[in-house]
Amino acid sequence: MSHPPPRLSVEGLTVSFAAGLFGRRVAVQSFSLSLAPGEVVGLIGESGSGKTSAARAALGLIPADGGQVALDGAPMPPPRLRPTPIRRPSCQQAP
Repeated sequence: MSHPPPRLSVEGLTVSFAAGLFGRRVAVQSFSLSLAPGEVVGLIGESGSGKTSAARAALGLIPADGGQVALDGAPMPPPRLRPTPIRRPSCQQAP
């Protein structure tokens, strides 16, 4: 029996953040995961171990320094670095 292709595939994901003036702190290094359709997974680890950073990078919410993420076999587009501003109408109120 053949296995269905993965719905989500993450290979070698690396995420780091700025630390100090010129340094970087690695939050996730060489993270890999494969999820088949209908499969459920839980990430377990100590506080600060990179669970949230790995999930955010896999979903394209934050940029990854390296690795590949694919959804249904298609590469995920890189995240937008600046969110689209929310335009709210201004309203003046009299005291």
